[in-house]
Amino acid sequence: MLYCGPETDLGFFLRLVIFIYMEERQECCRNQRNRRVWADVAGGLNGDNSDNHWTDNIIGTSDDRYLNPAKHALVQAMFTAMQSMYARQFQPLDRVYSSRCLDAATRCWNANPHAGATVELGWWTLAAIEIHRATGDKQAHSDAQQLAAALVHLQQNRAAGNSNGVTGFWPISAANPEPYKHAVHGALPAFAVLEAARAFPDAEAAGNWRASARLYIEKYVLPMCSRSAYGFMPFGIYDGSPTPERYRPMPGNFTYRFFMPVRKQFWWQGLNAHLASHALLLATAAAEFNRPAWRAIAYRQLEWTFGANPFGASLASGIGVRNPYPHSRYVGVIPGGIMNGICGNAADEPILDTGFTGTWRTNEYWSPHVGYFEWAQAVLEST
Repeated sequence: MLYCGPETDLGFFLRLVIFIYMEERQECCRNQRNRRVWADVAGGLNGDNSDNHWTDNIIGTSDDRYLNPAKHALVQAMFTAMQSMYARQFQPLDRVYSSRCLDAATRCWNANPHAGATVELGWWTLAAIEIHRATGDKQAHSDAQQLAAALVHLQQNRAAGNSNGVTGFWPISAANPEPYKHAVHGALPAFAVLEAARAFPDAEAAGNWRASARLYIEKYVLPMCSRSAYGFMPFGIYDGSPTPERYRPMPGNFTYRFFMPVRKQFWWQGLNAHLASHALLLATAAAEFNRPAWRAIAYRQLEWTFGANPFGASLASGIGVRNPYPHSRYVGVIPGGIMNGICGNAADEPILDTGFTGTWRTNEYWSPHVGYFEWAQAVLEST
């Protein structure tokens, strides 16, 4: 695990988050005609990593891996933001490489509509901000403001259910009013609008963007974190009980779960990236709004991962005590590697593989956890 001191530029960590996420899951499309990014290499025909194996790196031999040629909007937005940041960070060190990165970002940006569900809008907002930071482009400045405005427009700004209900959360999309939840990018919408305010503090709408981030933190994050003795951010809220398992009651019609549902879909896992993304948001907002208490809540999100949890177990190998053995088929234990984390069962009670069964849902390493942790750590160290 890299140590990130206070002198480290925050932009590096957004590059780290995106790069290590994409390094594992994505390949850049070399086709100059469509200028977009492939969704997945080695995921298998069923999307279950069944085709993930070592190869000789020679095209056309028997060990070639399956390529998923889909080009999801989220992948495009993340790639654009990443390459823009590479361009800015490498400009004083390697102008040729910086130029190549900026060209890749620009081509991907131009090849895609800057639209989608809430998670895509969040990353497109960050992409536009980073293109502007790298180039000073006036159109990117305008695009970033329009995207941030679209996010603010989607945000729930009235108490749900009754006066005691939470508010400030986002829907999944303009067409899907279900409250936004994401196992990786949990705090992304609020962070994106806060970054817009930080990038364009003199913009007429900057006050609205700052108010949007504050609303999410004060009226959603803090009330939800208070529901846990550990102070960690639950996975999210639901309209009623959509699956036959435990959903905890809230004022009004909403319910919530600390962990992902286990009967809603096949894919569910621990939430260390979700928690670290909220640590990033809270740490950044604590500095922006001079709210030291939010900094303490940011630490709570990370402390859950490093042992302040019902198992007293650190989910980062080699750090803390009671480290579970990882689901790591190729390389074994990785010092500093962060696992998916604690899951819930149908009763929304915490579960963790503390034996040697290789449960991927809780014990598999995944780069986004490390990326968001490093990013949040950098902010906490530098503010």
